[in-house]
Amino acid sequence: MLEVIIACFISIFVITSYGKFFISLTFSNNYQSNLDISEKGLIGIIVISFLGLLINFVLPLNEILSSTLFIIGIILGIKYRIYLNKEYLIITSLISFVLIIYSNVNRPDAGLYHLPITSILNESKIIIGLTNIHFRFGHGSLIQYLSALHNTFLFNISFLTIPLATIFSIYIFFLYKKIVFFFKDKNTTLSLLYLIFFVISIYAFNRYSAYGNDASAHIFYFYFYLKLLEIFLKQNLTTDKFFFLFFIAIFLSTLKVFMIISIIPLIYLFLKIKSKITIFKNFKFYLFSSLFVMFLIKSILISGCVFFPIKNSCLDSLKIFNEAKTIETARVSEAWAKGWPDKKDSISSFKKFNKDFNWFLTWKNNHLLYIYEKLLPILLFVLITYFYVLTKTKVGNKNYLKMKRNTKFNNLFLFLFTGFTIVLWFFKFPLYRFGFSFLITFIVLVFLISIKNKLNYISVDKLKNFFIVLVIISLSGLTLKNINRISYDKKVNQVWPNIEPKEKFSKVFLNNKGFYYFSRGKQCMYSKSPCTYYKTEKLRFKKVFGYSVYWEEE
Repeated sequence: MLEVIIACFISIFVITSYGKFFISLTFSNNYQSNLDISEKGLIGIIVISFLGLLINFVLPLNEILSSTLFIIGIILGIKYRIYLNKEYLIITSLISFVLIIYSNVNRPDAGLYHLPITSILNESKIIIGLTNIHFRFGHGSLIQYLSALHNTFLFNISFLTIPLATIFSIYIFFLYKKIVFFFKDKNTTLSLLYLIFFVISIYAFNRYSAYGNDASAHIFYFYFYLKLLEIFLKQNLTTDKFFFLFFIAIFLSTLKVFMIISIIPLIYLFLKIKSKITIFKNFKFYLFSSLFVMFLIKSILISGCVFFPIKNSCLDSLKIFNEAKTIETARVSEAWAKGWPDKKDSISSFKKFNKDFNWFLTWKNNHLLYIYEKLLPILLFVLITYFYVLTKTKVGNKNYLKMKRNTKFNNLFLFLFTGFTIVLWFFKFPLYRFGFSFLITFIVLVFLISIKNKLNYISVDKLKNFFIVLVIISLSGLTLKNINRISYDKKVNQVWPNIEPKEKFSKVFLNNKGFYYFSRGKQCMYSKSPCTYYKTEKLRFKKVFGYSVYWEEE
């Protein structure tokens, strides 16, 4: 157990060190001073993930490389005195420890492609045509690079499971510090806003085994959205704030392809900047854009598509591009998101099921009920908060402040934008785990707009007891639920999450000394790579300038 908590501490220390280093190089001293240490941790997650992507173009992210980067991170942390942030390091390490101890990894996704991709990154530099081995490899997230860089000599191989826990712990500490900051600043609106996200986030992300690429995407989407709301509510857009959001939006787009929608608010902010030429003259525009371009190049190299499996983004002339598999992957993914496993009708085609709302009744009778079940506690919490605030408003006081014109435009934009995200989610991928952050941001926005003027007449002190009670209940719930889980799971699970398969898989040889590992329908987990659970007789292999290339012959 001691090893796990030390591992959590070192991971957070190193991640935060890289974030501090990157921010000190790219943002002004004035802007840096306004960022909490936890925000430097969140940025560190992005920085290390992109660093892993860039390195993997030429090198595998093996133990030697990862250990070297960790040592550099420790040196940076000593230089920047990260160790002085004792409250941050201790609390985030403890939260990560409580989440991860005796936990399982997310099933089945972790076993099907999260861990197999991480294994590939550890053993190989970028593999061209990787999706021809397994289509799920095209759904990988930049978080897999962060995990791969946790494969060091410092701890056992399960150390690479730490990042998902640290992402949540750093994020929840960030929310807590913001609540405290805006409470002291007497900003009722922002302190209440962060409190709502604090409670909802603990409710939604309290179980490590439920984490996957989706959880990380939703957490960073909330972070992006809160920073955006701060700009709108304070009406203090600056170049640094624009680029900070730009950096987060780029990262979001690498976590889930539909998260590229976060670029839309940046366009809106860009239109509000008076001197637009300063954006294009700033080196951050080219640095951040280049990172995104490198991610797109990676996507093209492994799948033949800019955004796999969107057919219109694919390059038909590339030999590694498999048109039939790409189209089928898109149809299968959409059909499963719309309830294909629950269908009881005679439709046998994914294409037909996806069209003309043929899926709607199946989805309504099954997954919609699950969405109701998940959202009901959140809606009740928001309603209770709404009525509690009303009780603190003087009855009969109709002299609320009139909203400024800019505020009205901002509210309209946010309403249209969050509404659009829900429409997109509903028509293309209406699974709760895909649209959770879209649904929550819309609900919270409606709450905020409906009560915003009333908050102008309520002192934050009047909500003090409400704030304290909710924070205590939320943290107690997180702790007690995981303690209860630990008391049960320690009987069946090992201290670290189990990521390795119970057996070795057979190697399937291809032409020109190519190969892959075949798991015979079982989850590959973190095993020898590349591993897949199904065979393909048409797969071919060759080496080009030292790079492995896989494709399917016609």
